[in-house]
Amino acid sequence: MYTDADTLNKTVEGLVHVGVFKVEGQKFAVITDTASTSFYKYEKGAYKKLFKAEASLAFMIPPMKYKDYNNDGYTDVLYSVPSGGFYGDDNFLLFFKPKTKSLTYNKNIGLRNVSFKGQTVTNNTKFLEETFLIKGFGLTLMENVEYLQGDDDNKKVVSKFSEAGKLISIDTLAVEKEEDIP
Repeated sequence: MYTDADTLNKTVEGLVHVGVFKVEGQKFAVITDTASTSFYKYEKGAYKKLFKAEASLAFMIPPMKYKDYNNDGYTDVLYSVPSGGFYGDDNFLLFFKPKTKSLTYNKNIGLRNVSFKGQTVTNNTKFLEETFLIKGFGLTLMENVEYLQGDDDNKKVVSKFSEAGKLISIDTLAVEKEEDIP
């Protein structure tokens, strides 16, 4: 339907979002509805599905962010899907692979409510914080912080990993509450 468009952002709030965008001269599309999100690449006059994820639409889609997240000289994409409530946003960090002229995504790592600092991306949920090193076209877990609940709600477990992804240390720490801080 939108084969002639190079850019497009159409949303029916709470139901569906259709986007067409270009990265490094290649055309891609995304469709997010109330069940899932699918990405496509335009090749030889048609859109071919790259991948599908379970992230679904609850609100309007914010603009995509284009940046060289992995410092390889090529533009990458951050696509956020606001899911609402305390759950927050599902995020897709799509790396452009110059060899295949396509986008790649690690579907095994769910990124929610992300923040970036240097070459790291942090995934934040209510009880879990994971920091990944952006390396090539992938993410390597560097730190995992789990905020404990129940009788241990004043503690967190901090796990640290090497750049090779091997566990280095696990520590249980007390969590300082705002009223405890002078």
